[in-house]
Amino acid sequence: MRQLQFLALDLQRGSRWQPVDARGAHSTRNGRTQVTVNESDPDTGMGMIRTLVAQFGRSDRGNVGWRERLTCARSNSIIEAPPTAHVLGDPMKRILLAATVASILAVTLVGCSVPAAPETEPEKPGLQTPSPTSAPTPTPTPTLLTWTEFPAPAGVAPQTNARGDIIKSVGEVGGFLDLAGETVLFRFMVHAITPDPACTAPEAAQPANGRYIRVDLQAESDPALAAAYEQGGVPSAVFLQTWEAVDANGVAANAPTVTKESFTCLTAAEQIQSEVGPGERAIGSIVLDVPTSVTHVTLVSNTAEETGWEFTLPK
Repeated sequence: MRQLQFLALDLQRGSRWQPVDARGAHSTRNGRTQVTVNESDPDTGMGMIRTLVAQFGRSDRGNVGWRERLTCARSNSIIEAPPTAHVLGDPMKRILLAATVASILAVTLVGCSVPAAPETEPEKPGLQTPSPTSAPTPTPTPTLLTWTEFPAPAGVAPQTNARGDIIKSVGEVGGFLDLAGETVLFRFMVHAITPDPACTAPEAAQPANGRYIRVDLQAESDPALAAAYEQGGVPSAVFLQTWEAVDANGVAANAPTVTKESFTCLTAAEQIQSEVGPGERAIGSIVLDVPTSVTHVTLVSNTAEETGWEFTLPK
């Protein structure tokens, strides 16, 4: 396949151009290159390429693997112009290619050009008023959590609220046992709850429901969860993204707490997986999208008791 390169040059007053290759000879690669130019106009100082006839061979890499260098006969200034190549049909039928070029690529040479007179007088130093600029707000660095060993059970009955949810605080362990009350099938621990967190993803969206709440947590389940699920009463996997939100009067938020907007707040590496299956561990964060009136959030257990673990939002 042959390649044709078009070049149009901005010719300055009194300049004459000729194509040369890297060795300084006229370009004749598998054919010939011919450039015809008019004398530059003494009034405008500009010239025009009239005709370019070129035939380039195909290189081993399948493209034109070389650059044109143009030299100004008046000052011997040299500039390299990257080739603009167009694929042209059957090489056996295209022996000679001609094109009339008005302007495709402008090239300006230092030392071969005559600067034009400015149209307007530049402003005097000291009279310009710089426009105020502000530094872009940096994106916070993503925070990856570290697994922490669960503390020993407190040995006391959990406290529940009027809605039947177990009241929990940051750093406390929540979970559920099997029907025999012997095996901990699931447990989790919240590391931190952060209202209005700084989003770490570069294209984070604004909350749809009012505000974001970030919850950092870790969770694990026992392999026995699979057999317990067959017996009934417990889920096959615990869904870590099933949260409810209520205000100080116990009124539940109608809107979903996890939205497409809240998913954009954190980077993928920070977000906890959606569920924990038998014998699995998970650690990370979830961002809830809740109304500004919300004061409590609850991780739903999805067990037969339909209870959950409720946390009070920090003020």
